[in-house]
Amino acid sequence: MTPRLRKLWQQEEGAETAEWLLVVGLLVAIGAAVYSAGMAAQLETLVPTLLAALSAAIGS
Repeated sequence: MTPRLRKLWQQEEGAETAEWLLVVGLLVAIGAAVYSAGMAAQLETLVPTLLAALSAAIGS
């Protein structure tokens, strides 16, 4: 581990940030795998539906 990453990991806030980066990275990798597996059409309808639901929930 580089000294910069080690310092980030030792700080509580930095460790939490690093954990979230790992989670997001895993989600992106899973999303890329699903997308390339032929589910592009389903995702193209899912994403706008989720965005519409989030907009309605937020109220904007």
